[in-house]
Formats: sequence, C-alpha cells, structure tokens
Amino acid sequence: MNSTWRQSGPVRDYLLGLDDSIVTLDFCGVTFIDSTGVKLLMQLQQGLRARGGRLVLYGIQPSQRRVLEAVGVVDYFDSMVPD
Repeated sequence: MNSTWRQSGPVRDYLLGLDDSIVTLDFCGVTFIDSTGVKLLMQLQQGLRARGGRLVLYGIQPSQRRVLEAVGVVDYFDSMVPD
C-alpha cells in the first residue's frame, strides 16, 4: 500500500462511512487525481451501490475525465457532471 493511500485515511474513512443515499463530490477545485484518488472513488461508488445509493461527480474537468478514461473506469460511475 503506498504512502498516499495511508495519508488519505481520515478523508477516506469519512467518505466510506457516509450513509447518505446520494453523495455529490465537487471536483471544481480539484487540480490533480492519481490512482489513489481513483481507487477511493471506486470504493465509494461500490459502497453506495451496495446500499442502493448513487455517487455524483460534479465539476469533472477534461483532465480528470481523461485519467478515468485511461484506467478504463469512466463508465463505472453513476453520474459525472462537467463544470
């Protein structure tokens, strides 16, 4: 497990602990996403789906979408709304 994944612990734990049926993440201020971020998003999406919920990725920038496309998960998410 890489150090970035360990360092994201509090945010990861908070997001994975949400019990809302719809979670919207605002990406408007996000300037970088790597495999750690993608992994967290996939885990959050999976957990929400298991409970009948949805994940909305709001404000997705073209560069962020390209990262998700490059790793083949762009269609995995319920909803992506561009800025």
